[in-house]
Amino acid sequence: MGAKMERPWFQYHLSTLVVATLLASVFLGANMVPGFPNPAFIDDLVPHFSGVRINPDFTESFKFQGWPFRFQIVEIAGPGYYSIVARDRPRLLVDVAIAIVSVFGIAFVLEWRIRRRQSPDGGRQTTDNGQVTKDH
Repeated sequence: MGAKMERPWFQYHLSTLVVATLLASVFLGANMVPGFPNPAFIDDLVPHFSGVRINPDFTESFKFQGWPFRFQIVEIAGPGYYSIVARDRPRLLVDVAIAIVSVFGIAFVLEWRIRRRQSPDGGRQTTDNGQVTKDH
């Protein structure tokens, strides 16, 4: 009865879930909020989208979505109205993969640190001859 049960691997601490949720919302916001491109950036990016031609004089009506890779070009028709001009699915998949790996990587590191501190030996390890070593 006195022994503390270990937490299952899939059961995270609340602090880890809060940080993971905030990080996921930052990635979602960075990918979905359209941003104005600078004209030099348009010439660099448009070749990735086949068949798209953008007049540099009208760049204020076009916005790009995605971070760190721009995966979508949208045309702003008015307040709240836009149409998708082009979408590059491989870039979208790379953005999603980066977000998933980052969120789970940070959650794993945070959870590992919390569980190591809460272990019965306080993160200490013993050697073969019985000496205690602090693992920091």
